[in-house]
Amino acid sequence: KKLNRLPEAELTVMALEPPVPTGAIRTRLEKERPWNLSALQTLLARLTERGFLSVGKEGRQNVYTPLVDEGEYLAFENAPFLEGRG
Repeated sequence: KKLNRLPEAELTVMALEPPVPTGAIRTRLEKERPWNLSALQTLLARLTERGFLSVGKEGRQNVYTPLVDEGEYLAFENAPFLEGRG
């Protein structure tokens, strides 16, 4: 699986307890800065398209579940640093 580095907001989404509804994601992200619904939907669609999240339905709302676990992502993030220490 090919991973790409994630911006801070996307990392925040990935760290939430799944399955997490859109409203809970927006509430968490707005602790850092305001998010309009369009920007949030774009962020979630990008994470889904890139294979980081899956999306499902609970009632009328979308819920998201990470497909890449934190350990796998951190290993990817730290690989360049660790490779340079040899």
